[in-house]
Amino acid sequence: MKIVRTFTDVKIADSQLWTVVYDKEDTDEFNRLFDLWNDEEYLRSFFKEHISDLKSDFWGKMSIKDAVFKALNEAEIFEDMLLEIGHGRTWKGKTNVKQFFQPLNNLEYNDKVYQKKKAKPESKLPFLRLYAIRLADDSFIVTGGAIKLTDKMNGKKHLEKELAKLEQVKQYLKNNGILYFEDLISV
Repeated sequence: MKIVRTFTDVKIADSQLWTVVYDKEDTDEFNRLFDLWNDEEYLRSFFKEHISDLKSDFWGKMSIKDAVFKALNEAEIFEDMLLEIGHGRTWKGKTNVKQFFQPLNNLEYNDKVYQKKKAKPESKLPFLRLYAIRLADDSFIVTGGAIKLTDKMNGKKHLEKELAKLEQVKQYLKNNGILYFEDLISV
């Protein structure tokens, strides 16, 4: 596993968002996810595979075509907002990455080191999620992400995989004494 800066064209001191490159992978998670979420063929295939979740009363029995359109729209908004913030600009009054990440567990209210976090695009009932681990200096390491169509993550293979990745990265950070983004530079 390797942890790299998400935005390599910003000063290292301004790097709030980092991302994992897993062993045997060529692409970091941030770019891998946005490539998938901008791929109509992938999205169509995903929604076909998860049609029962998409056809639930919660989503109003949404069609695959509408789901693909919604996901593509969310991906554009999500990527734009993170790119703006990641490059030191403001997005709708938000000035840092921390403002987009909230605890994965909805019952947690205080920030902690190694806390599991999630970020969503600013849209009504968003599908897309980025998952990350928070460091002590409010830097975040993207561990993965998913299209989330259900209320809970348990019981859905693709979401349980994301929970496992969160835990794997959390343990890696703890085992290597990584508390601040500066610690990532020496790894």
